[in-house]
Amino acid sequence: MNFLKDDQERADEEIDCVRYCASLGEKSFTERNYVESAAYFENATRSLIALDNMKQAKISVDKAWLIFKQLEGQQQVDKLLKDMSAVSRVKS
Repeated sequence: MNFLKDDQERADEEIDCVRYCASLGEKSFTERNYVESAAYFENATRSLIALDNMKQAKISVDKAWLIFKQLEGQQQVDKLLKDMSAVSRVKS
């Protein structure tokens, strides 16, 4: 998944918008309606920027989750080492 679950519906809409606007922008361009073509491509660009922002949000959340899991794992290792140390002192 490239986007956060909460962003997926909006991302799908933005993807549809990019495709639609790019298609009409290309059609307008081939018909030499340059101002109209530019307007369509500007709309497509806005949607692409929105998609990139949503992608970056997903990357940030994934990085934070990875750090959290690494810290959680380190806490488990620390506890295990502490428990092993306590057991070895009891046996000595």
